[in-house]
Amino acid sequence: MRYFFDLDEGHSAVPDDLGVEFTSLELAEQEALALLLAVALERRRQAPFELCVQLRDEAGATLSLRMAISRTPCSVN
Repeated sequence: MRYFFDLDEGHSAVPDDLGVEFTSLELAEQEALALLLAVALERRRQAPFELCVQLRDEAGATLSLRMAISRTPCSVN
């Protein structure tokens, strides 16, 4: 089945018009989590921010995966 990964970075949304074929929802969900992590790593110095991937299949069923990132100094005691 083809799955689509619509990325919402808070200030902009990027719809996925192409999609990717996966044999299961679980594999598509793993890819959506990998996408969230890759974007979070790229933007980590811009924290705080929130990211969301709307994972949808060809039938229109959706699953939202969200991540909030903040960066605060830590003191070592």
